[in-house]
Amino acid sequence: MFILFAERKVGEQHGPAAQGVLAAVQTLREMNADNLRKVPADAPTAFIKPRWKPLVITPEGLDRKFYEICALSELKNALRSGDIWVKGSRQFRDFDDYLLPAESSPHSSASRPPPAINPNSDQYRKSVCSCWTSSWPPSPAARTTSCPMPSSPSQG
Repeated sequence: MFILFAERKVGEQHGPAAQGVLAAVQTLREMNADNLRKVPADAPTAFIKPRWKPLVITPEGLDRKFYEICALSELKNALRSGDIWVKGSRQFRDFDDYLLPAESSPHSSASRPPPAINPNSDQYRKSVCSCWTSSWPPSPAARTTSCPMPSSPSQG
């Protein structure tokens, strides 16, 4: 039974969007442990989507079968979307497990040299504009020797 799998494996790690679903799974765990047939009146219902409401919420209270099916359906959706992950699972693992640790990445900012241009846009623009005369294409004599721009558009 899927609920038994859900009882054992799910719920340790999750995103904030999965709070309601996990509260419902916890309620189902407690109901199974205590052999309860009726869903408690204070059971979480925030996770129930509008299409499920007429089936789950009845005049007599919460329908156990539909509450359980709805909770497991939303649990399935949360697993697929990555809002809930299962430790040790290949299919439903945490998205961050796919990423390299920042300190071991060859592209981390500590191992990269600083940029070759001035990161201050105003200072960079002034240094580039001071290199050129008003005519195009500029002659090599019109340029300063420290100009970061190539002498023609085909260079560089």
